Amino acid sequence: MKADKECINSVECIIDVLTRRKNELTGTAWTILLSVGQDLCDKPPEAKLKARQSFEQAGELADGLIEANDKDGKRIKASAETCIGAISLCQNKPAVAIGRFMQGQALFEIDGDQYGEAVALFGLAQSYKAQGKWDKVFQTYEKCQRVLSRVNSDPATVYLRQLVKERYIEAISEERKKTQATTSTVIVGTKSFSIGILPVFSQIPAGDPRSIPETETGYIETDRFIVNGKTYYVAESRSTRFRLDFSVQWTYIASRVQGDSMNKAGIDDEDYVILRIPATAGLPIIPENGDIVAVALPEDDGVTLKRYRRRGDQVIFEPDSTNPNHQSYPFKSSKESEIPAKIIGIHVATLKPL
Repeated sequence: MKADKECINSVECIIDVLTRRKNELTGTAWTILLSVGQDLCDKPPEAKLKARQSFEQAGELADGLIEANDKDGKRIKASAETCIGAISLCQNKPAVAIGRFMQGQALFEIDGDQYGEAVALFGLAQSYKAQGKWDKVFQTYEKCQRVLSRVNSDPATVYLRQLVKERYIEAISEERKKTQATTSTVIVGTKSFSIGILPVFSQIPAGDPRSIPETETGYIETDRFIVNGKTYYVAESRSTRFRLDFSVQWTYIASRVQGDSMNKAGIDDEDYVILRIPATAGLPIIPENGDIVAVALPEDDGVTLKRYRRRGDQVIFEPDSTNPNHQSYPFKSSKESEIPAKIIGIHVATLKPL
């Protein structure tokens, strides 16, 4: 199904994405209503009113089923709300679409339908984009990706995963172009991966000589890195989301990721991670509970990226992955400040290729 020329959602139709999943309930009243709505949605703009009416009727039918505790009621209602959201987005009514997609997402989540939930989140992200609410766009795409990571890989899911990834990257690129004048690029050395950071002072006079203030007012901020000639964007950071603020209190290093033990945290194989270490040599690195850290485990020659957890008298370095083969590393630790492993650095940002 392709959106008509009046539709701002011109890349793909959310209703089509929703219906790619095999539906076992063919022939029921609600699937007929949804099918009628989908057919009308593919017609000229004036037919969208009738399509919306068909979806509304399916939603009303679902209300009755929900009251009767029918097991399919919530999915029907969620599907109808998501389809109405799609039509609202096509009609350039993103505020209305947001409300409908949120209703659909919530109902799909209650019903346990993760594919449907991901489709509603996909529509929600596009609606936020139509309003220029970039933080919400990225947050919603990330949540959509997390939900999809838990869905079995049938053809519809594979298609949606790729679609979400492509639109997520496109949104980042588009947002970057709008803010290009205020961002900077840091080139990461190909040998040591050390990153030089410059503190920012308030002013330097170009007229009568005056002393430069000794107190820094800020630090270099960037959203792009060039590694071996290839551009990477900041997928997420601890400071301002999707931009990384550098402070002279820390030294920063970057390292390429190998493996999938942290993919649920958005860190994939061949991404780069930026780690911070104290600028003063010899100071201990004390992570907060839940931080992602690079750690050299006892009796192990290598360094691994894991999430740091403290539970009672235990310190645990655990994976955050969809791959069940990765294991946690628990250690006894009686003192709050005692960490029975060497922390190499604390994760502050993930870089992904454009």
